[in-house]
Amino acid sequence: MKILRIDDRLIHGQVIVGWVKKLGLDAIVLLHSDLDADIIELYRSMLEQEVCFLSADLRKDSLPVKQNSIYVSGSVNELFENRDQLKNAEFDLFNFGGLRTKESKIKLLDFIYMDKQEMQNSLELASFLNVRSNAQELPESENFNIIKIIKEHL
Repeated sequence: MKILRIDDRLIHGQVIVGWVKKLGLDAIVLLHSDLDADIIELYRSMLEQEVCFLSADLRKDSLPVKQNSIYVSGSVNELFENRDQLKNAEFDLFNFGGLRTKESKIKLLDFIYMDKQEMQNSLELASFLNVRSNAQELPESENFNIIKIIKEHL
């Protein structure tokens, strides 16, 4: 299973315990654009050794393709701008896990806030990836049809 997750907190307890451990995933791939090396090492240090950690600057690096993994980005727009990098990964799920920044954003769910551009980019990205999309904080949490919700707000 390969999951592409958008979460503005990137890697945190929900991702590590709630997704990686719960689903028995082998790797976390941090997707970013020019994230500081110290921050990347901080994320790496949070993981147990049996979890493979990879980092890819979407503007410079080729995307590592790892089976049984979760790819995490903090920005819909960043993924949209670099979408060609994502096509070959063949994700099984496009998950919206937490976009909590509320300034000038529209509340879609308690844990998802987006502006109109992010909503439009999300729809286009979901179509481009041609994969099941949802909004879900944890695998056992309520599963929302994020595409339908976004369309209702546009």
